[in-house]
Amino acid sequence: MNAARIGVLLVGVAILVANAVAVIAVLIVPRSSGKWAALPMRAVRGLFRKLALLARSYIGMDRILAMSEPVALVVLLGSWLVVTVLGFTLVNWGIDGSGQTYIGE
Repeated sequence: MNAARIGVLLVGVAILVANAVAVIAVLIVPRSSGKWAALPMRAVRGLFRKLALLARSYIGMDRILAMSEPVALVVLLGSWLVVTVLGFTLVNWGIDGSGQTYIGE
């Protein structure tokens, strides 16, 4: 195992730990979780606010904005999943970098 693999392994572990801390901060601690954990939610809210400006009435604006939080929650869960897969991929490559799968052994 060379230095590059050890570095990738450590980066993967750091990503997994940071992601776990973000998940715990958002789901368990009942206060603001920080800017990195809330970044996907802020992006979705900003997009929906811009879309709401296109509405012709208050009711239309309310309907658009009512969908922002459920979509933001799904995006947040998806971002946690993507970061977790990335972290485990880096850890796996750092441990065994052959890139081959061993199915059936």
